[in-house]
Amino acid sequence: MKKVFLISTPRSYSVCITRVLENVGIFEIFHEPYVPIFDSAQYPDLTKNWFRPGSFRTSKQILEAVDRASEKSMVLVKDMSFAIHDYMSEITDPDSIYILLFRNPLDIFVSFTNKCCETDSCEVDFVDLSGYQKLLNISDILDKSGCLNKLVVCSDDLESC
Repeated sequence: MKKVFLISTPRSYSVCITRVLENVGIFEIFHEPYVPIFDSAQYPDLTKNWFRPGSFRTSKQILEAVDRASEKSMVLVKDMSFAIHDYMSEITDPDSIYILLFRNPLDIFVSFTNKCCETDSCEVDFVDLSGYQKLLNISDILDKSGCLNKLVVCSDDLESC
C-alpha cells in the first residue's frame, strides 16, 4: 500500500489535515514519530519526561512500524520538517507521496514567541525550529532523488477552501 508523508513547518494546520484524513478511515496514522527522537537528542534535560514509554526511540523502529502498517493499509506519516529532515535519505521512496506544507512565517514566529514567554525557554533556536530551511532542503532531496510524487502546499491557501 502507499505511504504518504505530510511534512510541515509548525503551526501549518497539519494536525487539522491529519484529523480529516484520519476520519476518512483509510489511513493508519503515525503522528510525529520523529519528534521524540529529535527532542531527546537536542533537548535531553528539557524533554526527558515528555514522551510516553512506547514512543519511538530510533528511526529504524519507525521505519519498521511504518513498513508493517503499509502491508495492511495506506499509511500517513505526519511530521515536522525540523524533526524528520535528517532521516530523509532513509524514507525517500519513489512510490511514496510527499506533501510539504508550510504557512506564513509571521504566524509561526508569533506563536513561537508566545510559547517562549510561557516556558522561559528562550535558549531554543526558533529559526531552526520554524522548519523553513529544512523544508526547502527536503524538497531539494526529493527532487534530486527523482521523486515525482511531491506536492507543496501553502496552508494559508487552504483557509479559502
